[in-house]
Amino acid sequence: MRLDDTRTLLGRELPALTSFHTEIVVAEEGTSLANLPFESTPSEELMKNPKEVDEEKVEKEEKPSENKAPVATPKNKTVLVYNTHNLEAYLPLLKNANENEAVSSDERANVVGLSNKLSNLLQDEGIGVQLDKTNINQKLLDRGWNFFSSYAVSKEVVETAVSENKHLNYLIDIHRDSARKKTTTATIDGNSYAKLLFIIGDANKGYEKNQEFAKKLHAELDKKYPGISRGVFLKGKEEGNGVYNQDFSDRAILLEVGGIDNTQAELNRSIEAFSEIFSKVYWEENDATQQ
Repeated sequence: MRLDDTRTLLGRELPALTSFHTEIVVAEEGTSLANLPFESTPSEELMKNPKEVDEEKVEKEEKPSENKAPVATPKNKTVLVYNTHNLEAYLPLLKNANENEAVSSDERANVVGLSNKLSNLLQDEGIGVQLDKTNINQKLLDRGWNFFSSYAVSKEVVETAVSENKHLNYLIDIHRDSARKKTTTATIDGNSYAKLLFIIGDANKGYEKNQEFAKKLHAELDKKYPGISRGVFLKGKEEGNGVYNQDFSDRAILLEVGGIDNTQAELNRSIEAFSEIFSKVYWEENDATQQ
């Protein structure tokens, strides 16, 4: 019990307060219990019939530039990028969807597209990336499991990946928050960005090392792009999985990119910023040597 935190006094008596068991480790000014990150749960109907994209709103796929200088292929793949909640999408890119329906299987509008973009950007920096596009949602449907079993499925994905490739030390699970535009958007040098945040699970016995890695990324982001990171948040089993596959590596993070209202331009700027900072930290930790 902590006298400075009402949740520890009333949390068990008022079930609704269990959604506020998130601890703020480090965050931007203005972050409080009133705007903690949270993820909505899609209905079974949406899991079976996700929303379609608005073809007029999504960007057309760009063809690789012929003038682009070739990047040396890394010897090993050391970064795994995947999506536990692969249907999480963004309203501005969807057709006829409301705030409770930001769900799509089309990667042009969901977090899988962001994973694809991040993977390409990191590879352009000479970092070996293994991108896993396993459709977690479909596996849940095939097994007759509900949405809350998502991490049981993604654990299988991560476990297989790390067992087959001992070099995978950096694990990035990309999500999006369910908060609205005001909370999830930053203006930096006149440009609008989707805010980023890091979730660390304290049910993982070695969570402190993952937490320190997330804090390092937050600090570096804040130096170059002040306000882009909402911070680092610690979650236990009271809300969510509590481990988030972070027991497989001390460099495993859950990265939330924006919220349901962020635009494609905002998301792209933020993924580019994150790639830049992650690459900087990665090469500092690996002595700028090829893997």
